[in-house]
Amino acid sequence: MAQYMAPRGLTGMYIDLFDVSDEEICKILEIMTDEANLPILIHCKHGKDRTAIILSICGVDDETIVQDYASSQEGLASIHSSIVDDVRKLGLTEEFATVSPDV
Repeated sequence: MAQYMAPRGLTGMYIDLFDVSDEEICKILEIMTDEANLPILIHCKHGKDRTAIILSICGVDDETIVQDYASSQEGLASIHSSIVDDVRKLGLTEEFATVSPDV
């Protein structure tokens, strides 16, 4: 995994996610938009990726999404070292444990 993901970086990982998971993402969105399934609680280990996707789908402007995504770095500060450990176990760099507005 690291040999493929590391050169592409975090942005490449997200692009790949959407390229290979479009059916699954559509199915999740169908479930989430069915009023019979409301309310919905989404659990995310770090709380940034899925939130950004949902905000985008809801029509939130890109600047607000970027600010929200980047603010996750502060919210994750207390567990940052364990996130770094997790990504290093996968053979990835600290970039994969850091929240960058560029991504």
